[in-house]
Amino acid sequence: MKIDLSKGLGRKDFDPVGMKGFYSTELKEQALDWGNKKKYPTLTTFEIPNSELAKLNIKVFDPNSPADMKEWARYVREGRKGTLVHHYDAVSGPMLMNPSDFKKGAPPKIEGQQLALYTQKAADMFDTHQISVNPLADECP
Repeated sequence: MKIDLSKGLGRKDFDPVGMKGFYSTELKEQALDWGNKKKYPTLTTFEIPNSELAKLNIKVFDPNSPADMKEWARYVREGRKGTLVHHYDAVSGPMLMNPSDFKKGAPPKIEGQQLALYTQKAADMFDTHQISVNPLADECP
């Protein structure tokens, strides 16, 4: 499987204007949950050395930092509106679990972890370090 950045849905948590991200997670249960929501669910595993990840310009939101979470909320609000501007290779942080309520002004509910890729440089790095693709259902191609 090669990452195709054009296949994303767009207007998700960290998506900048006019771009779609490839969303991944370090959490296996979360990955399985995401996979099972797709028509052809698969679990793709990547093993990328930290020395390689350090070559990417990654924005990281620490869920334990009030300042980070304030900026995270702005990113998510603007990303989902389609007005976010950033030039990172990737963005990492928690997921927004109540998008409809958040859009109406409710405080965000966060959970899990996600890393969204936005540049071909990041996608190529992940492609290079892909170690497995496992179908989660018998009918996967």
